[in-house]
Amino acid sequence: MYYYFCADIDCVLKVNGERFTLSKNPRLLDVDHLENPLLEVCFLDGKTPNLNYILSDETLLNPPESIAVTDLNGGYLIKFLYVKQKPLQILQQKEYGNIRVTVYYEGTLKISVETDKDFLIEELALSISSVDTACFNLFNHTFISAFFKERGYLIVYCTDDGVKKVFANNCVDFSYGGVLKTSQTFNDILKHTVTSSYTFKNGAFILQDSSVSSKRTYDKTRYREELIPLLFFEELLVGGDICPYVTLSLSENKNKLYEYLGNYISVITPPSFINSNYVGLVYKKKENLFYLRYYKTEMENGLIKNILKV
Repeated sequence: MYYYFCADIDCVLKVNGERFTLSKNPRLLDVDHLENPLLEVCFLDGKTPNLNYILSDETLLNPPESIAVTDLNGGYLIKFLYVKQKPLQILQQKEYGNIRVTVYYEGTLKISVETDKDFLIEELALSISSVDTACFNLFNHTFISAFFKERGYLIVYCTDDGVKKVFANNCVDFSYGGVLKTSQTFNDILKHTVTSSYTFKNGAFILQDSSVSSKRTYDKTRYREELIPLLFFEELLVGGDICPYVTLSLSENKNKLYEYLGNYISVITPPSFINSNYVGLVYKKKENLFYLRYYKTEMENGLIKNILKV
């Protein structure tokens, strides 16, 4: 079994007392021969308390809030999440009529939304220094938004009948003129941006429309054939035009491709113990727990003609 480790920010990891430095880039460590080793994480900011874990089946199947685990199908990627621990500190407090919104640190980051009839306090696994809140009306409903720009994350609460979270997603910008509209960027090869519009039905925001753009344009003379599978899976993920990467028969069955591949959330090159010609698709099982499926492609005249699960 292969074990890769990384962290949100630079830290020192002790494995049964032996020290290793970690960064955002995964590092392979030889721990498979150790039985339930003790992991001690020391973030280098000088403020966050050390974190201690036992590397066991229970940790890998039910990771705590401060760890994200990805099952690599033959190994694991373990990411230590950096969450600032702070004394009581109010980042922002605003009143919108009878609605009071408070974003504050009390150990971890929290948000409180209060009305005359209800209140909600939610703990957020974010480390931020600022937030923008707003109150707006759409579709005859009243909403409170909390936008964490430095982390690219938006939360929206409905305050009509009690306080209820109705939207949470990554985005770099949003607006609410007529509809809720968000823009999300992807750190993929072509640097895609997806702009989405949402309507509100049955107590939830429902995707109404989306458009895809990119900073880079695909040119088959610029990109090696080995990159075509990665480009294809990234394009399919954002809902873009897959025609430049696949044969006509596959492009005409785009919906069936979504059914076949499922709801993957990102695309990666495989770890070192997996055939480098495969592509890894990341799926979310539950909070902080992910898994990989690997696929290989068959090519014909520079186009993908078949996709096989391995």
